[in-house]
Amino acid sequence: MENEYIVLYEEGPWYVIEDKTVRDLEIVHTGETKTGVNIITEIGLLPNGDPIVVRAKYPKEEFRGETFKVILNTFYNWTNWKFKQLRELEKLKAMFKREEG
Repeated sequence: MENEYIVLYEEGPWYVIEDKTVRDLEIVHTGETKTGVNIITEIGLLPNGDPIVVRAKYPKEEFRGETFKVILNTFYNWTNWKFKQLRELEKLKAMFKREEG
């Protein structure tokens, strides 16, 4: 499953949600949850030095049937966040263009 910016795919024992716009960033940190489910996040750095989640890995064995909805909800939430982020960027670009003109 994928859209213009986010992709959900299977990789070995994991479901992976990945931000296609930053997938080529070098991974500088890998985090792991210490709760009931072992979720791994891979963090990259944007050119300005801000950290960003590049991908998150969810164990397939923990997300089957009804619990798979958690993965789908995360995919949709991440997509919505990305669209919101891009809309804000477009507004800033338009504002700078007006100030220049």
